[in-house]
Amino acid sequence: MRVYAPRVAIEYFDAAFAIVIDSTDHVPRHLQSTAVLDLDLMRLGVPPADFERYSWEVFAEQRR
Repeated sequence: MRVYAPRVAIEYFDAAFAIVIDSTDHVPRHLQSTAVLDLDLMRLGVPPADFERYSWEVFAEQRR
């Protein structure tokens, strides 16, 4: 039995898990993955200075 949050339906966790797995190779297999994958790649289309700033923010977040 899996217990994460007692009042949250397991379907939400299953969906989140599927979306994370889809993000590893950017192939949407889950209905809601497309939106998440689009958001994930959105940063590639920003101006270079914004991309640089965002990259440093991600690096800093990962170091916490």
